Amino acid sequence: MSAVRTVPALTNQAARAIVEAAIAAAEVTDQRFSIAVVDAAGHLNAFARMDGAPHITIQVATDKAYTAAGFGMTTQAWHDFIKDDAPLATGVPAQIDRIVTFDMPRIFRTPE
Repeated sequence: MSAVRTVPALTNQAARAIVEAAIAAAEVTDQRFSIAVVDAAGHLNAFARMDGAPHITIQVATDKAYTAAGFGMTTQAWHDFIKDDAPLATGVPAQIDRIVTFDMPRIFRTPE
């Protein structure tokens, strides 16, 4: 067994392509967002704040991406995981820096 793991990672070019695709999808909704793509450790790889997006979306986007990468699950899955457990629902968002436990607006999600 090897003492070293190899972890696949997006190239910056791929991360920027994801940001551009997200911007294109957002533009048809008349909503303005910040888009963050992070690596497996939650470090920022690519980012954009659309013209007109509130400044607070910078932190929200980067923290949502950090949360998803750090736990390997979407922020919606985190919400579903803790919503019925009062100690977790109260403690996790208050005690873990940068954790976000809510989903993207429905208007921006891909139809199911």
